[in-house]
Amino acid sequence: MTTSLWRHHDFLRLWGAQTVSEFGSQITMLALPLTAVLVLDATAFEVAALATAQYLPYVLFSPLAGVWVDRRNRRGVLLQADIWRGVALVTVPAAYALDALTLSQLYAVGFVHGTLTLAFGIAHQGFLPSMLRREHLLEANTRSEVAQTTAQLSGPAAAGGMVAVLSAPVAILADALSFVLSWLLIRKIRYREPPRETATHARPPSVRRELREGAVYVLTNQYLRALMAATALINFSINVIVSILVVFAVRELGLSAGEIGLVFSLGQAGGLLAAAVYSRARRVVGVGKLLLLAAALLGPTTLILALAPRAHAFAFLLAGWATGSFARVIYNVSATSIRQAIVPTPLQGRASGFMRWVSFGTLPLGSLTGGAVAAAFGLREAMIVGAALSFLVVVPCLAPPVRALHDLPASDEA
Repeated sequence: MTTSLWRHHDFLRLWGAQTVSEFGSQITMLALPLTAVLVLDATAFEVAALATAQYLPYVLFSPLAGVWVDRRNRRGVLLQADIWRGVALVTVPAAYALDALTLSQLYAVGFVHGTLTLAFGIAHQGFLPSMLRREHLLEANTRSEVAQTTAQLSGPAAAGGMVAVLSAPVAILADALSFVLSWLLIRKIRYREPPRETATHARPPSVRRELREGAVYVLTNQYLRALMAATALINFSINVIVSILVVFAVRELGLSAGEIGLVFSLGQAGGLLAAAVYSRARRVVGVGKLLLLAAALLGPTTLILALAPRAHAFAFLLAGWATGSFARVIYNVSATSIRQAIVPTPLQGRASGFMRWVSFGTLPLGSLTGGAVAAAFGLREAMIVGAALSFLVVVPCLAPPVRALHDLPASDEA
């Protein structure tokens, strides 16, 4: 199995594109809020609003994006999303150079970038299982998590250094260039999806009907319902914390940009460890119990972040981020593989779009909640609220069908 994927040139190109763009995105994840804080003197609520702008497209467009992607060539969607994300990000250093940068522009860039990232993610989630055989999904998703974790390991440290030397807005230029490299790699992929089967439908295409098909399919599937609920809780609770974490680290704990970047980077070692042990752990305890374990770990890991004392801030944030990274990789590989294994290829976009609408739609709600609680009661209090909510993630994963899974469930492919 391993040898076949290493020799699968199209998968390696897609994997390489993901790694490059993830590296760049990690720079923006730190540099964009630091631009707001250091250049525009944004408040905690304004920084949280910036995170909200990036995730708002998941609330507004996810189901429609799923229908749109299912009707189109997914490789083409990946290419278009890459190039336009790069264009959007270039406007930040350009405006900074002209002394014309505003918070309104950062909100607009965040919104456009979030919209294109949504389209890319849905297309990627459908393109991968179309290109690979079902038995390769767990391995492919593990490698995707390795790529993401490796980028998270090196990206924030690079971002901290670039922000210190070049300034936060100029550091964002590196992310724009990463999308160009990703575009070049995806363009070299030779695999072409089979044509969509539209001739079998007596009725003409209907957006409303296709939206309903995706929603009904997810809501009537016992596995997908549980995964959607758990992911929604993860995204809401974690984003309460992440939306204010940079401000919390700077103003409450007194960390520098370089130290924050180092925490984010070194903390991803937990994710690499999770990817390294995943295959063996899955064979021993099964996919369902691994998912449950990861969900149970999220509460304690976020509490470590929230309770970090100023005197030992770096150690606490590093411990919390590392253990959280371990849990997130285990959860993501398991949940993504289960969904890809079950959902028929023609429904991948609609099912993914509906699930993202519900589960990712909680991201802006989490950001707004984090900002509002921080403004009303304080940064640490908002961190503690987010940590308390993350203890609830385990509840949907206790569903008997999910925790009883040992191998991936059978596909519903007709």
